[in-house]
Amino acid sequence: MIPDSIEEFKKLKYNNSSWWKKAKDMFRIVNQYECYTNEKIPNLLGKINPREIYKLHYDAFFNKKKFTSDAKTQGNIAIMSIDGNTYYAHSKVSKNEDKG
Repeated sequence: MIPDSIEEFKKLKYNNSSWWKKAKDMFRIVNQYECYTNEKIPNLLGKINPREIYKLHYDAFFNKKKFTSDAKTQGNIAIMSIDGNTYYAHSKVSKNEDKG
C-alpha cells in the first residue's frame, strides 16, 4: 500500500510498525539495483516498477538457495526479466549440469 498523502504516510509510519518495516526493507532492496529496460525506447530506460524489482530480488535469492553445490552459499546470482520470462545467471555455474 502506497499512501496518497504525507499525512497518510505519517499515520502508517508511526502507527503501523509492520508496514514501516516492510517499506524500509523494500526501499533498501530496490535502491541497490540499476535497472535497464529497452534502450531503443529512451522513455523506458530505467523505468521498472519497484514492486517488480523487489519480487525479482527475492526470486533470485530463493532460487539461489535451491542449488545443491557450492553455488548455494557462494558466488553471485543475477536475474533478468524479458517479456515475462525470467533468466538467471550464477558466477559459480559454468554449464547447465552445474545447477544442482
